[in-house]
Amino acid sequence: MISAFDNDKDRKTIIANQQLDDSKKRLKKLNNDIEKLKKSIQESSGVNPGDNNLVNDVDNVTNNEVTEEDINSVNLTEYKADLEQALEEEIKRKESIIKSIQQYQAAKTSEPIELNQELKTVELSIESKKKDIEKITKGDDACKQLLKKKIAEQNQIHEYNGHKFRTKKFINNLNVCSCCNDNVYGLQGQECTVCKTICHKYCQSYLKNTCQEVVLLNKTKPMYYMAIDKNDKARWVQGLEYFRSEWEKSKS
Repeated sequence: MISAFDNDKDRKTIIANQQLDDSKKRLKKLNNDIEKLKKSIQESSGVNPGDNNLVNDVDNVTNNEVTEEDINSVNLTEYKADLEQALEEEIKRKESIIKSIQQYQAAKTSEPIELNQELKTVELSIESKKKDIEKITKGDDACKQLLKKKIAEQNQIHEYNGHKFRTKKFINNLNVCSCCNDNVYGLQGQECTVCKTICHKYCQSYLKNTCQEVVLLNKTKPMYYMAIDKNDKARWVQGLEYFRSEWEKSKS
């Protein structure tokens, strides 16, 4: 096969520019849709567009407020046990990544950027879990109450289009919104607890596929492969099956 690019850097630059242009087009469409929704709300409610008392539900995407009952129902002892177990797994994962990096260094080859990014992500996750454990063991009542509220907010589930969404803190920029294809970071995103669809909170209303459709799609085998020959196709299939099995292990 003959490459259409002079080198890999040119290819990545062209792809990045194409993704940027696509994102700008999607953003423009979203802004146009928002303006149409604003106009529709104003017309249906009979409110003057210049009225400052207009409540704009389009600009403000908020979760339902957690109640005192939700907060008090949080069991910090169970949460601490889950944190300690997750922390132990993250530490093992960190050690494995460091070992891989050291193997690359021993071979005097540059380690992949992905490994370094993954290491930083794991370190941030470990630090976050340690802080929460410290709040539970050493924090005062006010600190614990705030932690309970945070947990209650994260555990809160709301349904849309069959999806059961829960707010999730994304600590790296590798997660992509299913609607606008832009990165999801921090607490601006949510994940379906069933099909694992990820999207921005403000993109939720643009979701087209139901939860059931996504689950079915995830179980459907690819109908075609971008392969050079049958051997290349076999390698693709083997790789897909491996990553699917790894993903299944990570859920259990």
